[in-house]
Amino acid sequence: MHLLFQYHVPATDTTYYCSFHDPPELDSKHHILSIEPLITKGNEALVHHMVFFACWGVDKEHLKNNNKTEGICDTPEMPEFASSCFNMEYAWAVGGSVEMIVYY
Repeated sequence: MHLLFQYHVPATDTTYYCSFHDPPELDSKHHILSIEPLITKGNEALVHHMVFFACWGVDKEHLKNNNKTEGICDTPEMPEFASSCFNMEYAWAVGGSVEMIVYY
C-alpha cells in the first residue's frame, strides 16, 4: 500500500500537516514488513520529520464519510476524531532510511 498525495507547502517557517487514511480491506491477516518515506526529489530540505499514529476506536464508516481528512494539525481543519490518534507507531527524521519491521 502506498500513501501518495500532493501537498503544497506554505511559505511559513514551520507547518505541521496531518492526513488520515483508512487501511485497505483485506481478506486475510497481513503484516507490515517495512516503512519508507517517499519524498519528491528536490523537496528534501522541506521535510524534517514524519510521525505515523494509529487511531484506535474510530468507526471506519465515520472516517470514510468525513471530508475533513487532511490539513494543518491541531486546528479546526482536523476532524473531531483526531484526538483519538495518539498511538505512535513509526517516526522518521532527516537521516533516517527504510524501517524494516521484524516480527518474533
